[in-house]
Amino acid sequence: LGQLGDGRMMNSPRPVRVTGIAGAMQVSAGPGFTCALLSTGRVMCWGKNNNGNLGDGSTTMRTTPVAAGTISTATEIAVGGSHACALLADGTARCWGANGSGQLGDGSTTQRDRPATVRALSGATQIATRWNHTCVRTGSGTVLCWGANSWGQLRGDGSTGDANEPTTVPGVTAEEIRTGTNFTCVRLVDRSAECWGSSYYGQLGNGSTSAILDAIARMPVVGLAKRWTFYIGKD
Repeated sequence: LGQLGDGRMMNSPRPVRVTGIAGAMQVSAGPGFTCALLSTGRVMCWGKNNNGNLGDGSTTMRTTPVAAGTISTATEIAVGGSHACALLADGTARCWGANGSGQLGDGSTTQRDRPATVRALSGATQIATRWNHTCVRTGSGTVLCWGANSWGQLRGDGSTGDANEPTTVPGVTAEEIRTGTNFTCVRLVDRSAECWGSSYYGQLGNGSTSAILDAIARMPVVGLAKRWTFYIGKD
């Protein structure tokens, strides 16, 4: 699908250089497509593009990087299942691609092939996304999420309705956020962690593999010593 970005549609068992990328500050990859944040604040993406994943105004697959719209002040990027988002220097965010669950946060469920502004968002300092939901953390530690919520992965308050614009996670002051497929975790100011959403594989860390309704209530991670950062895998 061209996700290696070297101008070919060939698998490579060895690293290949992505065409035309210089000054990369961050890279984020999803299923079949990849994006890079450049030191200039621009965002470049390549690979699968059937949902407008690359943000270049088309749904044409690209084997070399193309610019995601006219973004020029991005400070962080996050790639989901078929969408991507960029946090901007002014604390707002832009997202593009698939939007069936409202994961772009623009108040609609319409697919976008160019970056769309996330509604009613300001002061964001971190962004995270996974399959079809997205979250941000603000400078004050507030966490807001939007998109799919069938497993309670947005708010951790027992609700399961999707949201097509940011909605606040109640009672959380976070220093870090991470999103997985159908679940969300935060590192709190006391260096503990809480997770909510699906726990089918035990990914909430609360000693349970209960699914859906039993896993929606926000749970502290059991036995977690003080940690400075954490990462989440696919599931």
